[in-house]
Amino acid sequence: MRNKKIVALIVLSIAAFLSLVYGITSAPSARKGSPAAGDAISGGAGHSGERFIPPLRSAKETNFTFWGRNPFVPKKMPVKAVSTLKLSGIVWDEKAPKALINGSIMEAGDRVDANTVIVEIRENYVILNDGVSDFELRLGQ
Repeated sequence: MRNKKIVALIVLSIAAFLSLVYGITSAPSARKGSPAAGDAISGGAGHSGERFIPPLRSAKETNFTFWGRNPFVPKKMPVKAVSTLKLSGIVWDEKAPKALINGSIMEAGDRVDANTVIVEIRENYVILNDGVSDFELRLGQ
């Protein structure tokens, strides 16, 4: 029983290999809307290796404005939301730096506002993310 399974596995492996080699080496088949097989694709009689090039489709701009804006472009955050944050000090330690923002001691990963996260704390500034983009908050701002 075991020998039959091994023989069947070997036969199937050889068939898969031959199918792969045939698929790589054979010419592509004719598609719907292209010249018949043996015409320009394979360089048939009267053709010297020409290939069929499908016609270009004309693109037209849509008048669809239901969404009002591109949903894949994020909205810009108002500048005043950033100005309410005040960096008062930084306690620098390479392993666990801390920042004093709006009177609270924070570290990387903490939320400052409802939608502002501390990304990284450096010696002179803090990098924050407001959900749209990263921005810096420097000492003395």
